[in-house]
Amino acid sequence: MTRFIHDLFAKEYLEELLSPLGTVNIGRDVTSEVREIDVYFTFFNLKSKI
Repeated sequence: MTRFIHDLFAKEYLEELLSPLGTVNIGRDVTSEVREIDVYFTFFNLKSKI
């Protein structure tokens, strides 16, 4: 959940910036604790099979 407009802007900016490089999820819940991740990023697998 976003409290401030600049927080939402930063999350959306990072999503646009990182999306060509991998998968980006904004506002992802963490199941082990009652917390939320603001930005979760994983790189695409860029290794080619030979």
